[in-house]
Amino acid sequence: MTPEDVRALADRLRRWEEILRLEEEEERLKEERKRLKEERQAERLRLQAEPSPEPNWTLENSHEWLMERVDDGIGCPCCARYVKRYRRALQKHMAEWLLALHRLTIPDGDWIHTKKVFSWLSRNGGNRGSHANDYNYLVHWGLTEPSPTNKVPVDDRKKPGRTGHWRVTEAGRQFVLGNTTVPKKVVTLASVFEGFCGEPISIHEAFDDIFHYRKLMGAVSPLDMEVRSA
Repeated sequence: MTPEDVRALADRLRRWEEILRLEEEEERLKEERKRLKEERQAERLRLQAEPSPEPNWTLENSHEWLMERVDDGIGCPCCARYVKRYRRALQKHMAEWLLALHRLTIPDGDWIHTKKVFSWLSRNGGNRGSHANDYNYLVHWGLTEPSPTNKVPVDDRKKPGRTGHWRVTEAGRQFVLGNTTVPKKVVTLASVFEGFCGEPISIHEAFDDIFHYRKLMGAVSPLDMEVRSA
């Protein structure tokens, strides 16, 4: 074998080793997610078993009792629904999705489907991860905007009523460009926005990797192609 053949063989072996490592890591993550899901379910059942208010309590009494416990999570005494106050931080994968949306849409412009956002991220080294739907939280910061009732007008390619279409807002554009900051965490209860908490953070702090931020900002988008062809 020539030295070139040896190097090529070594490269193939390294690639196979990397593929095997990634498959093992994926399997480990699946098991971890399964374990965490089981633990959360067990915790919910435990909390739902906590003594409820007295039967003769009013709805107001029950509400007060519930609100004293929502930070830890509790079963509602009226409907048995699990209720918890969540404090969701603006994390790297959410900042990546926002940056991708910024590269693919403009404020007051057309909406784009989330599949195209994830597709662009995949092509340019973004990480979809196990929390892919966290992009929905970005609307609480005013950084993104869903299409009205999350539907798009009829055109030659789409049917009315399709969901999952978003565009960046001017506030989102300014945040992605590094001109503004936002509170680190959004607070929700039963999926309803309550407020913010935490110190202000910038897009660079959310990414925690300036080089990855610059790489995605420098990647070519369809909007770039439209400008070049104009």
